[in-house]
Amino acid sequence: MAEYKLRALLRSDVPATLTLAETILSSSPPCTGAAVLQELLLSLGVSDDAARPAFTEAEALSIIVRLLGTLVGDATGDELDKLTFAFPAGPGREIETEEVANAKGGTLAAAQRRAAGLIAPTLLAMGSGGAMVDFDSSGVAASLCSERAVLAVIDLIRRRAVDFERGDDPYLRQEALRALRLQLMPLPLVVGCSPTLLAEAMAAGAGGVVRHTAVPAGAWWWIEEDIGYVTRGMERRFVVEVVMRALQGLTAAGTHMGHKPRGAAICCLWSLVSTSAACRTRAFQLGACELVVELLKLHIKEAGSLPIEAPFIALCGLLVALGGGPRLHERRLVELEADTLALALMDRFLQHRQVAAGAFVLLGVVCRDPTAAARLQESKEKMAVLDSARNRWPDALDEAARCSTQQLASIVQKSSITRQSAKGQATEERVSSSRAVVRSSSRRDRYGGGSCRSMSSSMRSGASTGSRGAQCRALGVTPRNM
Repeated sequence: MAEYKLRALLRSDVPATLTLAETILSSSPPCTGAAVLQELLLSLGVSDDAARPAFTEAEALSIIVRLLGTLVGDATGDELDKLTFAFPAGPGREIETEEVANAKGGTLAAAQRRAAGLIAPTLLAMGSGGAMVDFDSSGVAASLCSERAVLAVIDLIRRRAVDFERGDDPYLRQEALRALRLQLMPLPLVVGCSPTLLAEAMAAGAGGVVRHTAVPAGAWWWIEEDIGYVTRGMERRFVVEVVMRALQGLTAAGTHMGHKPRGAAICCLWSLVSTSAACRTRAFQLGACELVVELLKLHIKEAGSLPIEAPFIALCGLLVALGGGPRLHERRLVELEADTLALALMDRFLQHRQVAAGAFVLLGVVCRDPTAAARLQESKEKMAVLDSARNRWPDALDEAARCSTQQLASIVQKSSITRQSAKGQATEERVSSSRAVVRSSSRRDRYGGGSCRSMSSSMRSGASTGSRGAQCRALGVTPRNM
């Protein structure tokens, strides 16, 4: 019966797929988490069972994509690019002042409240706010994101790596990377914002009500359990190495299938780096900073008049996550001139709000280093690019900075403060000028003769030049009327 429902999932249209996927994800018999996982592991070739697999590798990966894609309102997985944000979409976010946030529990509590404020509208905008999915440890969704399921997909990518690099089976590679991306992070990714805080906020839900349908942070098995106690070190390194090799192969292949496989691989690495310090360190050792910077340069060079925004946002988010580790990571980004690339993004794609906001957060992270900050401050052209981006998208950049759980450089945020203070000063000057005009007008009305004195002074000014035409122009009349 489980095989029959899973096969029907592949043959259904989009509305029927969404309904059927939600039914399967409810973990009602016979489609329990263990039964679904056993069928998929057998099809992926990592099960000890000698039975004949019910699905091909591509079909098993498509089932994972359709089931986990239902969590984000995308039953087919065709809209996975929308899972990347430079800042969350949707109204209804109230941002607290720093004083109020500190009074309520300090920086960590403020970050958690910011995450709680942004995750609800983001998920609603993605259409996943009403999906009733049981993420219990024995549920179908938890089984698909378990260590065995993730390592099964990783093992398939490793086994077929040589074929993929030759250009064989491109659709199988794309489906494998899409499935892995959803297994690692079935949540929207926001540039500079911790996914762990997003998961905690989603579990809390609106109004502090606990949602059992949310994805708990404990479902991510590769995250270290306790400080100083690291388990699954070999598996963690294995996952990072396979993802890095896949991303390197896609980079060497150039433009491929509309950047969709490359975007999925970037998000896979982003998910690992942003949630695990050990994964971030291993990715840095394998040259992730150099690879991502080269990828960003390649995308800027290849972008046409209508660029695909998702790869730019994902690359900015990945670089921000890599820069969030030790100072050595941050200095490496400075040596690679990631700040210059961020300014190039803001300059060239100024009309693309999400790209400009993602580049702004990247610039703020890199410019925490004194060398990058001095490089930005000494260049009038770079400061002009930053100011133009702030003037074009003031609310979006402020929102991206507020949603970031990483501290941004003061010089990057200074333009916002300067702009707001200059706007306030100009408003005060206009108000003062208006009040002066009103006082002057009321004084003339009270004492009278103001207009006559004004006219006589204009005539004396014209007479001093000895020109009757000047007197007429000063009075606004023609000589014949004189």
